[in-house]
Amino acid sequence: MQNRSQSGFSLIEVLVAALILAVAVSALLANLSTSTSNLFRTNDIDRLTFLSKRKMDELISVQAIQVGAQIQGVLALDEKDKAIAGFSYSIFPVSGIGINTGERVERVRLETWLQSGSRRRTMQLESFRRVKLQ
Repeated sequence: MQNRSQSGFSLIEVLVAALILAVAVSALLANLSTSTSNLFRTNDIDRLTFLSKRKMDELISVQAIQVGAQIQGVLALDEKDKAIAGFSYSIFPVSGIGINTGERVERVRLETWLQSGSRRRTMQLESFRRVKLQ
């Protein structure tokens, strides 16, 4: 008669270990998916913020833009020349400010949008600018 010591794992132990590993991997993949979608959302918001600030800086610095007109345009195109970002703005005079100084104060309202897949993100900015009267 031979006395053997058994080493190794039983089938139950292997199945329990595989189950624990499967739960851990699925939780990790769920977190990775959430992190990826948050990254894309943040990237879209950063891009829209950059485009909006750039357009607002342009509107504030260019003096020849007509007051009262509502203008729309494109900020960015994709590789198929389809608009993926755009804007609309309007400029209104602010009454009672700068009347005797040879300047006029105008309110600039800008709304920008960015199309990301099926989601459209928008941002609204408002500022003031001084325009010298001629």
